[in-house]
Amino acid sequence: MGSFSSGFACLVPASLTHDGSARIIFNLDAPLHLYPSWYPVCFRVGDDELDGVSFSGMPFVFTGRNPSMAFSSFTMKADTQDFHIETTRKMKDSEQYLGAFGWRDFEPAEGATVSGVAVPVRSTERGPVISDIFAGMYRTDCITVRSLFPGEDYIAALFDVPLVASPAAARLRLANVTSPPRAYLFSSGEFALRGFSGKIPLRLQRAGLFKNQVFNPTWAGVADISNYFEAAGRDVYLIGGSISEGVPPVVKGSVQYGEEDRPSRIRDLTGAGGVLDIVALQRVLRDTYSVSAAKFVPLFIRLLEKIPVTSARLTRIYFLDWDYRMRKDSVAATIYQTLLVKLVQETIGDECKNEIPGILEHHHYFSDSFLKAIEDEKSVLFDDITTSGREERRDDIFDRAFLRSMRYLNDRRGPIMENWTWGSLHSGHFSVPLIDESAFWSRLFYARTDEPVEGGSTTVYRGTSLPLENFRAEVTSCLSGIYDTTAGISSASYSYSLNPFSDYFDYRKEYGNFAAFRPDDTRHRIEIRPLK
Repeated sequence: MGSFSSGFACLVPASLTHDGSARIIFNLDAPLHLYPSWYPVCFRVGDDELDGVSFSGMPFVFTGRNPSMAFSSFTMKADTQDFHIETTRKMKDSEQYLGAFGWRDFEPAEGATVSGVAVPVRSTERGPVISDIFAGMYRTDCITVRSLFPGEDYIAALFDVPLVASPAAARLRLANVTSPPRAYLFSSGEFALRGFSGKIPLRLQRAGLFKNQVFNPTWAGVADISNYFEAAGRDVYLIGGSISEGVPPVVKGSVQYGEEDRPSRIRDLTGAGGVLDIVALQRVLRDTYSVSAAKFVPLFIRLLEKIPVTSARLTRIYFLDWDYRMRKDSVAATIYQTLLVKLVQETIGDECKNEIPGILEHHHYFSDSFLKAIEDEKSVLFDDITTSGREERRDDIFDRAFLRSMRYLNDRRGPIMENWTWGSLHSGHFSVPLIDESAFWSRLFYARTDEPVEGGSTTVYRGTSLPLENFRAEVTSCLSGIYDTTAGISSASYSYSLNPFSDYFDYRKEYGNFAAFRPDDTRHRIEIRPLK
């Protein structure tokens, strides 16, 4: 629920802006393999306007502005459901499960109809039995799911909040809403708020996906987190699907991964001194400085001194000259990202052979822990279990990872290092769903060549890569924007329509070029008039 909420929003307080007006800036992310569904909209109802960003198929504005307030919201990636392996027994005419107070019969629940055939659904005191979908195909345990389902008040709040007149009114409207945890920013002139809404189950956090104790305890209750609102002062506030700063304590145990690198970089950029005008805020959103590279590269430079080959000396020169920005023309960015992935693979590939593809794809989740391990030369990670009779050292594994990185880049980009630019590997284009790009009409209207993509997994302007697909670009920041109570501007890296005959097909903005999306043109206008 809310998997579309990927990215971040940042509240820049009035004390840091050039005109004393608080602003909300944001980057929204999307994977290249699926065409992004974010698009800017502008509604006019009488004399009132609502500018913002919506999501295809949903009638809600998640980030935007009205004449009184700017706002942004994200569904937090918090775990609000538990899976249980039920203890069951066969009776003469039925099957029972072990409930909190003994053996009980399954309860019939409202089912669905598929191709005219009714699909039965069973339920327990913890939730519906989801393993029944495999009935007749193969045997499984009896698995139930207990989940926090959204209520009608959540849908109503998504409609109402973008239209309220003040941050204080928005806070009141979000009280006791039945939804997954959500984070909000509101600003109006000099006044601004960061807050949360929704509910979170109160239960013990256990390792593992399934709970399969003989006695499966129910939740102790559900906590409302709408009381966690704080007025912004002179600080920069951030929210996002994976940003856990300021999160209510009751939610922290349910957030599996808290992003830290991008928030720290944004704070560095906005707190560097001076006032921030619109151009400066655009630079913040387009920043490609890699926080993780700034941590790893100094160690790599020291370790490269011990490798007596020409490529190691050239790599040190590239690293010493690098400003840690993942630009598309950067050679150092390519070598860094390749070397880091190969080092992870060489270090833990022997212990995690079957899991290594997923580990490499998501290595940025544990990069800080991995850095601490390789800084410790005696870490047990460096004992290769596939070699007998000796214990390998960190330097040996680094040497091997470096040489394999060189061979890898030589095979794909040739022997000349100048050709190893980040954009030559880290490239891609947004794919259109259900379209065969090799078909004639598809080639005529939709065919796209791969374009270089800047950024990395820890840059403000995101550009994650797929190590097992030659570092092809995966998730990228596709829509950026700046909003206050008077105006809003945005910049997208894709066209807003998939219809080749639409005015918005191939409506593209150059990289870094922000423009207002307003109903000045009749093609852009949505007017709603009351019926007489």
